[in-house]
Amino acid sequence: VTLDDSVATVGSQNVTLAAGASTMLTFSWDTTGLVLGAYTLTANASAVAGEADLADNAASAGTTLIQTQALQASVSTNSASYKSGATAVITATVTDGTNPVSGAAVSVQISTPSGKVYSGSGTSAADGTVAFNFKTNGKKDGYGTHDVTITATKAGWTSAQAGTSFAVTK
Repeated sequence: VTLDDSVATVGSQNVTLAAGASTMLTFSWDTTGLVLGAYTLTANASAVAGEADLADNAASAGTTLIQTQALQASVSTNSASYKSGATAVITATVTDGTNPVSGAAVSVQISTPSGKVYSGSGTSAADGTVAFNFKTNGKKDGYGTHDVTITATKAGWTSAQAGTSFAVTK
């Protein structure tokens, strides 16, 4: 049995079966270097001696080769510490490793010393960034380290996370 992908042979396997029997074969398809798009995978079984019905010796199925890219994310604040009542500006940046990625859904979680968790969401702009404003309140949320985690997602991409922290003082 030979498996082809519309461009080249994926692999071949020798199979011996009794008349009327069937089996499942597994092939590993290396798509490295293939152009993204539609492919037809076709399995062809060679004719055997005395075989009259060749119509069922081939089977095809369509598939689409897509590329999943990995998002990369970073997060920063406009200061390492804030007096209670000040606004922390949290900026998330989403890239493909080199270029900004727009249209990524970005969620932010801020964990406070008191155990409260605040969350928000936004979408990365053309420059790959989205900013969140967080009004600090040491009395309500506790003084000390606030941990920030962002998660970036986009269809067709693997998600990314990043974190940072800032301090709230009296």
